[in-house]
Formats: sequence, C-alpha cells, structure tokens
Amino acid sequence: MADESDEKKERVPKHALPDAWDLEAKRLIKGAMTIHNYTPKSLAAMLVKHGYEDTESSLALRIKRASFSFGFALRVLRTMGVKSVEISHIPMHKPPPKKK
Repeated sequence: MADESDEKKERVPKHALPDAWDLEAKRLIKGAMTIHNYTPKSLAAMLVKHGYEDTESSLALRIKRASFSFGFALRVLRTMGVKSVEISHIPMHKPPPKKK
C-alpha cells in the first residue's frame, strides 16, 4: 500500500506544461469541435444536459491547457457524437527528459 507521500509525488502540478501526448489529445478534441460545430459554450451546455457540471470558461481552459484526463476526453468526444477516433496518424512521441 502506497503512503500519502508517494501519492503526492505522482501528482502532476496543476499548471505543468503539457507533453506531446496531451497536445495530441487537445488536437483531437479541438478537431471534433470544429467538425461537429461546437463552441466551448455549446459543448458545456450539452455536457450539462448529460448531467456534468462543466462551465464554458472551465471547459475552454481545460482544453486550452490540455489538462484533462482520458476519461474527460472520452466524455467530451462522446457528447459531441464522435463514434470513433483514428490515431494511426499520430507519431510515437518520446517521453520528456527526466529532471535531476
């Protein structure tokens, strides 16, 4: 069982710079918003319809910063009516260098 200090070490700071994979996820969401004609305001309204309490400003900021979970991405994509996501065009990214 991991202690609380181990859990704190694994957390990502709120304003950490997104890595290449985060940016790819952001591009998928932004692309789907364009294709399905959603704005942050209309997407937030749809999420509220489905029982989620996302505001326009918080939604726009999360997408802009690419600071969201995979679950959030799935929820947003599904809400917009996305049926499948093609990822074969995304190159394999190397992990960022470890800090010393």
